Amino acid sequence: MKSKPFPWRCPNCAKKEVYAVIVPYIAKIKHNEYLYDVNVSELNCAKCNSCGEITFNADSDEQIIKEFRKQILGEISS
Repeated sequence: MKSKPFPWRCPNCAKKEVYAVIVPYIAKIKHNEYLYDVNVSELNCAKCNSCGEITFNADSDEQIIKEFRKQILGEISS
């Protein structure tokens, strides 16, 4: 599935100021009644240059899930 070209319209402020970026991001994920901080050092996502809203897509979600699995498995094995 091909993504539409940038800039996108922001879901928060409605300005057409959303562009692709790579940012450090900390996701909070609840798993088995525990809340984990998942540090993604280079998350591919989209961000509004006007209000700062971060927009995720399937690739962003996959990056976060992959890093969550890596960090949790590291915690379990140590």
